[in-house]
Amino acid sequence: MNNMKLLFESWRGYLKENLNFLPDEVLRGEEEFDEEEGEEGILVKNIPMTMLSMLKSQGENILKDIRRREFSMTEGLPVLFYNTDVQQLIIDDGNHRIFQQWLDGGNHFDAYIYSGSYHGYLRHVYAGEERFDWGEDYR
Repeated sequence: MNNMKLLFESWRGYLKENLNFLPDEVLRGEEEFDEEEGEEGILVKNIPMTMLSMLKSQGENILKDIRRREFSMTEGLPVLFYNTDVQQLIIDDGNHRIFQQWLDGGNHFDAYIYSGSYHGYLRHVYAGEERFDWGEDYR
């Protein structure tokens, strides 16, 4: 039992180190989206684009839209959801805005982030599925 606890604590430390830009409230799942109040989570600055999780096909489809000159029609900061169960950061609103900034050479962005262990319509990337690679090949 002690070995399992040690392994779990080591894993949490590793995750926290890679997600050190996220506030503790987000990591713990305490920051929920409140549509009625218009609250979209906590403002987080300088989020590395490489920390976003999405399917390869989703990222490629967004790039196709932008290359067809179908740019974002909305303004404001993107909104992200952090899934605490799978430790993935998922775009709720702002795919095109984030990708446009990335294609212009940006590697970080600001967004509102809320979190929890489940989301009714946002999908994380499952084990064995191909994730979008934020490498230079797509820029």
